[in-house]
Amino acid sequence: MRKRRIVTLLAIVAAVALIAGCLAAFVGCTKDNGSITVWGPQEQQEMLKTMVAKFKEANPDVKLEIKVGVCSEADAKTNVTKDPSAAADVFAFANDQLVEFLRVGALAEVGGQFKEDVIANNLPATVGYATFADKLYGYPYSSDNTYFVYYDKSVVSADQVKTVEGIIKACQDGNKQIAWEIGNGWYDAAFFFAFGGSYNVTYNDDFTEKEIACNFKGEAGLKATKAIRKIAESGVFCGEGTAVGDVLTDVGEKYAIAVTGSWNADAIKEKLGENYAIAPMPTVTVDDETKQLIPFMGGKVYGVNATSKHLVEAHKLAAFLTNEDMQKLRFEEKQVGPSNKKVVELDMVKENPIVAVVSQQAEFGKPQVSVPALFWDPVDAYCTWAAGKEYSADQVQTKLNAMQDLIKPEVPQFKRTADVYLIGSINDWKPEDLKAHPEYKFTVDSTGLIYTLEIELHTGDEVKAYMFFNDAYATQGYGSEDWSDADNTKIEADGTYILTYDRGADKLTAVKK
Repeated sequence: MRKRRIVTLLAIVAAVALIAGCLAAFVGCTKDNGSITVWGPQEQQEMLKTMVAKFKEANPDVKLEIKVGVCSEADAKTNVTKDPSAAADVFAFANDQLVEFLRVGALAEVGGQFKEDVIANNLPATVGYATFADKLYGYPYSSDNTYFVYYDKSVVSADQVKTVEGIIKACQDGNKQIAWEIGNGWYDAAFFFAFGGSYNVTYNDDFTEKEIACNFKGEAGLKATKAIRKIAESGVFCGEGTAVGDVLTDVGEKYAIAVTGSWNADAIKEKLGENYAIAPMPTVTVDDETKQLIPFMGGKVYGVNATSKHLVEAHKLAAFLTNEDMQKLRFEEKQVGPSNKKVVELDMVKENPIVAVVSQQAEFGKPQVSVPALFWDPVDAYCTWAAGKEYSADQVQTKLNAMQDLIKPEVPQFKRTADVYLIGSINDWKPEDLKAHPEYKFTVDSTGLIYTLEIELHTGDEVKAYMFFNDAYATQGYGSEDWSDADNTKIEADGTYILTYDRGADKLTAVKK
C-alpha cells in the first residue's frame, strides 16, 4: 500500500518536504529555500503574473521569490503525479483529477481559516469540486467546466434548440449539420445520466478504488443508445466531434449546431456573428419518454503541493489567487466563470450568456467528481460504435455488458493482477499465440502499474499493449474485438528498445537502448 503523505495546516511544522527542482520544460527554474513556484495555463500567464504582483503588494511579510510557470489545468495530472516533489508549490487543475493527486500524496489539505473562507465565499457545488471524504484539498476559482449548445439562430429557433428532435428538424429543413462529439465519454455520459445511469466509487485508505457500482448496461444504456442513434441516423449528424478537423471553422456555413464548451466561444461567435446564440443541453425523447440530457459539471481549482517547503506561503498564495478580486479580474480578462458568491452576482457576470447557461445547467448537471478510473475509454469506444454502425438488439446488450465490465472490473483496476504482452505487426496481431511466447511478456513492478519489456524491434514495426485479466482481456485503450482508438507505437529505427507500459495512464512508450 502506498504511504499517504497528506499534510494539514495543523501539521505544517511536522511536514517533511522533499528537495526538488521544478520541471524545467515548464518553468525553466529551480525550487529552493528562497522561492515558491505557481503553475497556470499558457493563456493566463500575463494575468497570473499580475496577480502575483498584487499578492506581493498585499503580503509584504512574504519575502520569498514567486516564480510563474506554464502548466494547463488539463495537463496538471500528468506533470504533477509523475513526481510531486519536482512540481510547483501551487498549481491549477481540473477538479476531476483530485483523486489522482491524492493517490500520490500531491495535495495538502486545506484547514483552519483558509478552509472557513473557502466554504463561506464560494458556491457549495464548487467547494464540493475540491472536497474528498469531507476534507478540503483545494481553492476553487471557476464553475464553468461543462458543455452546452451553440446554434445559428437563423437556422434553429430558440424553441427548437430545447429538444434533440427540434434541432434535427431545423437542421434538416435548413440543410445544415450537427457537430456533436459522440465518441468522447465526457460528452457521451449525458445520454446515460439522462435515463438514470449512475456510478459510485468507494476508495481504500491509499485512494485506490475499492468498489465500483455502475448501471450503464441496463435500461439506462439501452435508452442512451436509442438517443444516440436518433442523432446518428438523422442524416444531419456530421459524424465527427467539435474537437476534430475543421468543424469549428465551418460553423455557420456547414454546421448550425455545435455542442462544446466555453473555450470555443470566441471562435464560434466570430463565425456566427449576429446569428450567434447558446442554450443549455436539450431534452431527448425515447420510447415516448422525454428526458433532459445531463452534462458533466466541473470547475477549476488551485492546489497546494504537499511536498512544498513553504506550505504557509503556498496556502496564502493559493487563497489570494482565488479570492473575490482575483476571480473578478479573471472574469474580466478571460471570461472564466467564477465560483465566488459575490462575483457571481455582479451584473457583468449575470449578463454574460455563457454564465447564464452554465447556471441553468448547474440545476440538473452531474458533478464531475470521483469518476471511475476506467470510465472514459470504454464509454468512448461504445458510443463510437453505437453512433457509427448498424447492429441488432443482441449486439447492443453484448457491447453494453462489455463496456460496463471494463468500467467496473470484478477487482478494481489498481489492485487487479494482469499479464501484459506486446502485440502488433511483430506477431501479426494474434492474441491467441501470445501466451506461448514469453519473449513478448512484460515484467511488472511492485505497484502493479508499470510494465517493462526489452526487445529487438525494426523500422516500421507497430505495437500495442495487450492485457490478460484471468479469462478476459483488453487492448491498450481498453478496446474490444474492434481494437481501440489508441495510437499504435511506431518504431522509427532498428535496435533494442525498452518498452514501458503505464497501466494507470494506459500509455505505451518505447525508448531505444
